[in-house]
Amino acid sequence: MNVLIIGGGVIALSVARELKKRGIKRVTILEKGALGREASFAAAGMLAPNAESNGTGRFYEFCAASNRLFPALADELLEETGVNIELDLTGTLFVGATDEDEAEIDERYSVQKNAGINVARLTGREVRELEKNVSGDIRKGLLYPDDGQVENRKLVAALRSSAELNNIIIRENKCVERLIIEDGVITGAVSREEVFYADRVIVATGAWAELIPTDGKWAAFSLRPVRGQMIGFEAGDFSFSHVIYSPRGYIVPRADRHVIAGATMEDAGFKAEVTPEGIDLVKKAACEIAPVLRTAIMNESWAGLRPFVSDGLPVIGEFPGYKNAFIATGHFRNGILLSPITGKVLADLVLTGKTEIDITAFRLERFSAATAGQN
Repeated sequence: MNVLIIGGGVIALSVARELKKRGIKRVTILEKGALGREASFAAAGMLAPNAESNGTGRFYEFCAASNRLFPALADELLEETGVNIELDLTGTLFVGATDEDEAEIDERYSVQKNAGINVARLTGREVRELEKNVSGDIRKGLLYPDDGQVENRKLVAALRSSAELNNIIIRENKCVERLIIEDGVITGAVSREEVFYADRVIVATGAWAELIPTDGKWAAFSLRPVRGQMIGFEAGDFSFSHVIYSPRGYIVPRADRHVIAGATMEDAGFKAEVTPEGIDLVKKAACEIAPVLRTAIMNESWAGLRPFVSDGLPVIGEFPGYKNAFIATGHFRNGILLSPITGKVLADLVLTGKTEIDITAFRLERFSAATAGQN
């Protein structure tokens, strides 16, 4: 079998790796630019299914299941490639410093505890016992022991190395202009310079939805880029042990003790640019969590484009109307987190046409059903 994957972020790389593990001999990745340099490179690497949800619903279950795959994935990639993706499951803190924040923390704790999430409610003093450099204004917090992070850029590097070691074909700077459709079957893709044929085609293009065919055999859906700006601070005479959220931003400590902070949520089209206003907003939120960062040296700033679907859920599954074409996009803020489970789902579908993982809520057909219900 010959499988063509359009897109080169962590979703595409994870799918390619899983296909190779299951014996597919020829897997080709086409990336319009440099492999893994879009949203995957710009992310913070947070693994936070519990801190970012109410603990109910199919999407939460999907995220939590993917989170549980990371310890084995980290070990496999280290053994296979020698790259340590710096998986850190110390836990995640959610902190608040205002009356509104306290109310949100109390509500989150009540809902999540009832849903069975592993969460502990902390006083401001208890938060500061865990993290001595957080603000003295912090009144309450929540600790999620099962959440954590990976170094997303090292994850990209490890997955690329795995691809190269396993003879996955990587073609960078290949912008796909259209898909080839013959007698109702997607047989390949056309770039400006080349034509690529395949038995199976997977579209994993992130925010770049224009690559999807529009011949009426599947329902259109609204996918748009949401820009996130972030900053990095040099290591200093301070340290943090946990990813720390507030309702206005977050900070993520890395193994080498530098800290990254984020992130804006902007409807700015396909402009992956940093702005003075965006950087100021991110820095203000970070310093509110940890005033020590006011004197830290900011040494990096960047922006990425998250793929956001209109209903907030990813699109994963088959292209309706085509037996040989599949899609994996719209992961929004959870691309890193959902990469291992998405790889398993797509490999299941490519090889057997079905998966034991429930993806009913994420299939493209849901938009057809919604449209039909409005008529």
